[in-house]
Amino acid sequence: VEGCDPAVGLEVFKETIGELENPPLITVLKVAGLANPLCLVEIEAIAVVEDIVTKEGIVVKRIVTVKSRRRGL
Repeated sequence: VEGCDPAVGLEVFKETIGELENPPLITVLKVAGLANPLCLVEIEAIAVVEDIVTKEGIVVKRIVTVKSRRRGL
């Protein structure tokens, strides 16, 4: 939400997880506010991706596990 600094969250992530050789993709969407200002919504997802080599020798990515959670008040 407007007024929240996403860099603070990124720093906490780095402190918690540490420096990774291949860090996960983190997407931040910034909005001016929520439809109901009394609501708080958090969406979190973790995916495990593996490389698959096709018969033609092409490397493609495949999501093998997804864990997601949504919390709200």
